[in-house]
Amino acid sequence: MVTANRVLFLDFDGVVNRRSTLAPGQGRFDSGTVNEGEGCTWRWVDPERCALLEDRLVGRVRDLVVEAEAQVIVSSDWRTVLELGEISDLLAAAGWPDAPLVGTTDPDLAYSFCRRFEEVADWLRRNGEPVAWVALDDQWGDRDGLGYPVVEVDPEQGLQDDDVARALAILNGQ
Repeated sequence: MVTANRVLFLDFDGVVNRRSTLAPGQGRFDSGTVNEGEGCTWRWVDPERCALLEDRLVGRVRDLVVEAEAQVIVSSDWRTVLELGEISDLLAAAGWPDAPLVGTTDPDLAYSFCRRFEEVADWLRRNGEPVAWVALDDQWGDRDGLGYPVVEVDPEQGLQDDDVARALAILNGQ
Protein backbone atom coordinates (compact mmCIF):
# COMPACT_ATOMS: atom_id res chain seq x y z
CA MET A 1 0.00 0.00 0.00
CA VAL A 2 1.00 3.62 -0.52
CA THR A 3 2.51 5.36 2.49
CA ALA A 4 2.66 8.82 0.90
CA ASN A 5 -0.20 11.22 0.47
CA ARG A 6 1.36 12.55 -2.73
CA VAL A 7 3.19 10.58 -5.39
CA LEU A 8 5.10 11.73 -8.46
CA PHE A 9 5.58 9.22 -11.29
CA LEU A 10 8.83 10.32 -12.89
CA ASP A 11 10.03 9.67 -16.42
CA PHE A 12 13.63 10.66 -17.13
CA ASP A 13 14.34 11.00 -20.86
CA GLY A 14 12.70 14.17 -22.11
CA VAL A 15 11.96 15.33 -18.53
CA VAL A 16 15.27 15.57 -16.64
CA ASN A 17 17.23 15.66 -19.88
CA ARG A 18 16.48 16.93 -23.37
CA ARG A 19 16.62 15.02 -26.65
CA SER A 20 19.35 17.31 -27.88
CA THR A 21 21.64 16.84 -24.86
CA LEU A 22 24.68 14.63 -25.23
CA ALA A 23 26.97 13.53 -22.43
CA PRO A 24 30.38 15.19 -22.42
CA GLY A 25 32.87 12.63 -23.71
CA GLN A 26 30.01 10.81 -25.46
CA GLY A 27 32.42 8.57 -27.33
CA ARG A 28 33.98 6.97 -24.25
CA PHE A 29 32.51 3.94 -22.50
CA ASP A 30 33.29 3.74 -18.77
CA SER A 31 30.70 1.38 -17.29
CA GLY A 32 29.44 2.04 -13.78
CA THR A 33 31.23 5.33 -13.22
CA VAL A 34 29.15 8.41 -12.39
CA ASN A 35 30.59 11.43 -14.18
CA GLU A 36 29.87 15.11 -13.69
CA GLY A 37 30.56 18.18 -15.76
CA GLU A 38 29.12 20.91 -17.95
CA GLY A 39 25.87 20.94 -15.92
CA CYS A 40 25.22 17.25 -16.54
CA THR A 41 25.59 14.02 -14.63
CA TRP A 42 25.93 10.79 -16.58
CA ARG A 43 26.82 7.12 -16.36
CA TRP A 44 27.36 4.69 -19.18
CA VAL A 45 24.94 1.76 -18.91
CA ASP A 46 26.53 -0.18 -21.77
CA PRO A 47 28.60 0.76 -24.85
CA GLU A 48 25.56 2.20 -26.62
CA ARG A 49 23.46 3.69 -23.81
CA CYS A 50 24.22 6.53 -21.47
CA ALA A 51 22.04 7.54 -18.51
CA LEU A 52 22.14 11.33 -18.61
CA LEU A 53 20.67 13.94 -16.27
CA GLU A 54 20.73 17.71 -16.64
CA ASP A 55 21.39 19.09 -13.18
CA ARG A 56 19.12 22.13 -13.54
CA LEU A 57 16.19 19.96 -14.68
CA VAL A 58 16.76 17.57 -11.77
CA GLY A 59 16.71 20.66 -9.54
CA ARG A 60 13.24 21.54 -10.80
CA VAL A 61 11.94 18.06 -9.96
CA ARG A 62 13.63 18.23 -6.56
CA ASP A 63 12.00 21.59 -5.78
CA LEU A 64 8.58 20.26 -6.85
CA VAL A 65 8.89 17.14 -4.69
CA VAL A 66 10.10 19.09 -1.67
CA GLU A 67 7.35 21.69 -1.94
CA ALA A 68 4.63 19.08 -2.47
CA GLU A 69 6.06 16.71 0.16
CA ALA A 70 5.74 13.94 -2.40
CA GLN A 71 7.45 10.61 -2.88
CA VAL A 72 8.78 9.44 -6.24
CA ILE A 73 7.98 6.33 -8.24
CA VAL A 74 10.34 5.87 -11.18
CA SER A 75 8.29 5.17 -14.30
CA SER A 76 11.15 5.76 -16.72
CA ASP A 77 12.49 2.97 -18.90
CA TRP A 78 15.70 3.49 -16.92
CA ARG A 79 14.16 1.14 -14.35
CA THR A 80 14.83 -1.71 -16.79
CA VAL A 81 18.62 -1.18 -16.89
CA LEU A 82 19.43 0.47 -13.55
CA GLU A 83 18.60 -0.56 -9.99
CA LEU A 84 16.80 1.97 -7.80
CA GLY A 85 20.00 2.52 -5.81
CA GLU A 86 21.92 3.34 -8.98
CA ILE A 87 19.24 5.84 -9.99
CA SER A 88 19.44 7.36 -6.51
CA ASP A 89 23.24 7.70 -6.87
CA LEU A 90 22.82 9.50 -10.20
CA LEU A 91 20.25 11.88 -8.72
CA ALA A 92 22.54 12.56 -5.75
CA ALA A 93 25.41 13.40 -8.09
CA ALA A 94 23.07 15.76 -9.99
CA GLY A 95 22.29 17.68 -6.77
CA TRP A 96 19.46 15.68 -5.19
CA PRO A 97 21.11 13.57 -2.47
CA ASP A 98 17.95 12.76 -0.55
CA ALA A 99 15.53 11.97 -3.38
CA PRO A 100 12.55 10.13 -1.84
CA LEU A 101 12.54 7.24 -4.32
CA VAL A 102 10.13 4.62 -3.01
CA GLY A 103 9.87 2.28 -5.98
CA THR A 104 9.27 1.81 -9.68
CA THR A 105 6.50 0.78 -11.96
CA ASP A 106 6.80 -2.86 -13.03
CA PRO A 107 9.89 -3.19 -15.28
CA ASP A 108 8.41 -6.22 -17.01
CA LEU A 109 5.61 -4.07 -18.43
CA ALA A 110 8.15 -2.01 -20.38
CA TYR A 111 9.03 -5.14 -22.31
CA SER A 112 5.39 -5.94 -23.07
CA PHE A 113 4.90 -2.72 -25.04
CA CYS A 114 2.51 -1.18 -22.51
CA ARG A 115 2.02 2.53 -22.79
CA ARG A 116 3.23 4.54 -19.81
CA PHE A 117 -0.25 5.28 -18.53
CA GLU A 118 -0.95 1.53 -18.45
CA GLU A 119 2.19 0.95 -16.38
CA VAL A 120 1.12 3.64 -13.90
CA ALA A 121 -2.44 2.27 -13.77
CA ASP A 122 -1.00 -1.15 -12.95
CA TRP A 123 1.08 0.32 -10.11
CA LEU A 124 -1.99 2.11 -8.71
CA ARG A 125 -4.05 -1.12 -8.85
CA ARG A 126 -1.35 -3.06 -7.02
CA ASN A 127 -0.41 -0.40 -4.45
CA GLY A 128 -3.52 1.71 -3.91
CA GLU A 129 -4.16 5.29 -4.88
CA PRO A 130 -2.49 8.06 -2.91
CA VAL A 131 -4.46 11.18 -1.99
CA ALA A 132 -2.90 12.95 -5.00
CA TRP A 133 -0.58 11.91 -7.78
CA VAL A 134 0.82 13.25 -11.01
CA ALA A 135 3.04 11.89 -13.77
CA LEU A 136 5.78 13.87 -15.50
CA ASP A 137 6.35 12.28 -18.88
CA ASP A 138 7.20 13.14 -22.47
CA GLN A 139 5.49 10.07 -23.99
CA TRP A 140 2.47 9.37 -21.84
CA GLY A 141 0.50 7.58 -24.54
CA ASP A 142 -3.02 8.24 -23.20
CA ARG A 143 -4.83 8.87 -26.43
CA ASP A 144 -8.08 7.45 -25.03
CA GLY A 145 -8.85 10.51 -22.94
CA LEU A 146 -8.73 8.75 -19.58
CA GLY A 147 -8.01 12.02 -17.88
CA TYR A 148 -5.13 10.85 -15.70
CA PRO A 149 -3.24 13.65 -13.95
CA VAL A 150 -0.21 14.04 -16.16
CA VAL A 151 2.00 16.90 -17.20
CA GLU A 152 3.32 16.08 -20.67
CA VAL A 153 6.76 17.63 -20.94
CA ASP A 154 8.22 18.84 -24.23
CA PRO A 155 11.23 16.53 -24.74
CA GLU A 156 13.09 19.24 -26.64
CA GLN A 157 12.92 21.54 -23.59
CA GLY A 158 12.82 19.16 -20.63
CA LEU A 159 10.96 20.10 -17.46
CA GLN A 160 10.14 23.81 -17.40
CA ASP A 161 8.85 26.10 -14.64
CA ASP A 162 5.30 26.10 -16.03
CA ASP A 163 5.33 22.27 -16.01
CA VAL A 164 6.37 22.36 -12.35
CA ALA A 165 3.57 24.81 -11.54
CA ARG A 166 0.97 22.58 -13.23
CA ALA A 167 2.24 19.47 -11.43
CA LEU A 168 2.26 21.27 -8.08
CA ALA A 169 -1.32 22.46 -8.61
CA ILE A 170 -2.39 18.88 -9.31
CA LEU A 171 -0.62 17.54 -6.22
CA ASN A 172 -2.19 20.29 -4.13
CA GLY A 173 -5.67 19.52 -5.48
CA GLN A 174 -6.09 22.81 -7.31
